[in-house]
Amino acid sequence: MLLHLGSIPTLVASSSEAAREIMKSHDLSFASRPNLTIPNMLFYHNADIAFAPFGEYWRDLKNIASVHLLGNTKVRSYRKVREMEVKQVVNVLEESVGTTIDMGSLLVTYVNNIIFRAAVGRAYDEGLKRANMLRKFVDVFAGFSVGSYVRWLSWIDWVTGLVGKAERIGKEFDEFLEGVIEQHVNKGVEDGKDDQPRAFVDILLDVQKENRTGFTLRRDSIKAVLMVCFLDPKSHVFRFICMPLLVKTSKFTCDLLRDGTESTFASLEWAISELLRNPRILKKLQLEATEAAQGKSMIEEDDLKNMSYLKAVIKESFRLHIPVPLLVPRESLQDVKLMGYHVPAHTQVLVNVWAIARDPAIWDEPTEFRPERFLNSSVNYHGSHFELIPYGAGQRICSGMQFSVAIIELALANIAYKFNFELPNGMRNEDLDMCEAYGVTVHRKSPLLVSVSPRF
Repeated sequence: MLLHLGSIPTLVASSSEAAREIMKSHDLSFASRPNLTIPNMLFYHNADIAFAPFGEYWRDLKNIASVHLLGNTKVRSYRKVREMEVKQVVNVLEESVGTTIDMGSLLVTYVNNIIFRAAVGRAYDEGLKRANMLRKFVDVFAGFSVGSYVRWLSWIDWVTGLVGKAERIGKEFDEFLEGVIEQHVNKGVEDGKDDQPRAFVDILLDVQKENRTGFTLRRDSIKAVLMVCFLDPKSHVFRFICMPLLVKTSKFTCDLLRDGTESTFASLEWAISELLRNPRILKKLQLEATEAAQGKSMIEEDDLKNMSYLKAVIKESFRLHIPVPLLVPRESLQDVKLMGYHVPAHTQVLVNVWAIARDPAIWDEPTEFRPERFLNSSVNYHGSHFELIPYGAGQRICSGMQFSVAIIELALANIAYKFNFELPNGMRNEDLDMCEAYGVTVHRKSPLLVSVSPRF
């Protein structure tokens, strides 16, 4: 489907065949990002991995992230952090036995704590000043920029005050990030003690200092990478791209205030929601968890390799509740012949992964939650099977995929292992409200309120 958003032609791909052509056959031709006014201002002239245009700078930055921040070894190094935070979740649930708890709020804290410990070496602390800063940032980021789609009307963004707001919140966030960096510069050799993994900010500062690859990592680049950790722009980009098609509501803005962990948190919350609605599946997962734990009080990350049903549950949750229904937009670098159609250079491309994941031509009973469909299937979400691409594919596949999945697997395994959970006030499982919030990352519209009881 071809849309014209102002003067910007926008191609929407809604089949696995089209996704394969865009992200594999013609991956390099569609490997860039559109230049949008507000992200350009807020992310240091698109100095982050998500919005940087395709080229040498982006390749060098992605290589740094893949090797030094989000590679297999680095992800494994945060194992103790994940296990510590899961224990905190279990402790809270144990203290909540006999009461009703908002599972969503608990999961947000869990995911946020891990991300913040990885990024800056400390737990998440949403003080009033930082909460207000995030709120202002999201309000500006989510605002519709006329100039992004009709260039000669860019002056309207000045008249409406959008540019001025972006400049002010950009400066405020810059001061916050400068403070984080300076704190780590000053503490120097103290980092890494007590056998704790080094924070992203410290690793980036080392890369900047050593300059081993010949790539100069600028201070602004470090801040842009950290900002992505905190804010995860892919969680907001659909609103920014498709604002002409949406109705702006205050509820939508509030829903976007969950910061850099939105997609990971949403996937975990949807998986638990489906387990509540499907007691048979929950029971099967609990039996597998009990066998994997072998009598231990907690499931450790080494035990997860034996939990094939857990992985099937997560795949099915990704499929039915794909966290970001439209991937971060791409832009064609040159004219391309795509499935018999001529796609000119500088066409914006959106891949509708939500539609692909529910395509009845691919999936049997696509609206049903059936993890068993993945037990004897080679299909995975690593970008090689285009019927399931929650993290994208090709050059622009999400670098944080392994980090995100590790967070989800450990939490879901231990919650299922340690607790039975049901809806409060005698509600039937099938009555659980599964309505989706109107927004970018598809999360629950209503809070996930549950009652828990210990299994042992």
